[in-house]
Amino acid sequence: MQEKIRNDIIESISRNLHLCNITADDARQLPELTGRLHEHICAEFNRKKKGDEELKPLLPGALELPNDKYRFRIDELEKEILRYADENAKYADENARYADENAKYADEILRYADEIVKLKKRIAELEKEQQTG
Repeated sequence: MQEKIRNDIIESISRNLHLCNITADDARQLPELTGRLHEHICAEFNRKKKGDEELKPLLPGALELPNDKYRFRIDELEKEILRYADENAKYADENARYADENAKYADEILRYADEIVKLKKRIAELEKEQQTG
């Protein structure tokens, strides 16, 4: 069986890497995965020979590759980035609303400043009239 693994599987990995059917990362992980699968098959076959009725199935996720934890972490971080992006969008909308309010208040302040200038001018005129009158 090991000869079969070496000839068929390992050569297939090299060939598919050369043909760009798999990535270099895949080519690094597949021999380890193949070795783990081989160990599982041998262990289950030995159990079967000892009298256990059927082979224990290999459940999805039973073989964890070294990069699996990194891929899982990347997925978590991408979800976190999306959550923060949504939060930032909410704050951007809120900031835009405050900017609109600030602009409105700035316009009111200018209007009141103009009114104050007019009132001061009118007061000065009235005081002048009172002094001359």
